[in-house]
Amino acid sequence: MLSEIVNGILKVSLNEKFVFITLFLLQLNCQSKPGIKVEVRNQSGASITEVKFYTTEPEGGKLAIGKIEASEKYSGFFEMSNNSQDGGYMIEFKREGSSIERFGGGYYTIGAPLDSKVIFIIKPDTVNVEFRGYGL
Repeated sequence: MLSEIVNGILKVSLNEKFVFITLFLLQLNCQSKPGIKVEVRNQSGASITEVKFYTTEPEGGKLAIGKIEASEKYSGFFEMSNNSQDGGYMIEFKREGSSIERFGGGYYTIGAPLDSKVIFIIKPDTVNVEFRGYGL
């Protein structure tokens, strides 16, 4: 009889712990702001200026990065709390002696990213885009 009581207490205790941990994780998830990690790698051989990252939504905001020297990179976070529709990611920058270039890639839905990170790799004559999923 005593063993049944102890087993009952242990089961309730474990269930309560499970509920507490689940609620705690949900709370953490709800507090985090929607967004995507952004990395811009300058492999162009020259510095680039006026670098900006943004989404295709006009009210989505812009991440003003500025200047990235040759062979250097920028890493940051783009908050997407002002995004509420489907869209894509954009980068713009200026090469020395050139006009502003714009490149796009990727997709997000209902203002939420489908990936955890976007990487723009700027080459001398093109821009490559890579994505990393959650947990990578």
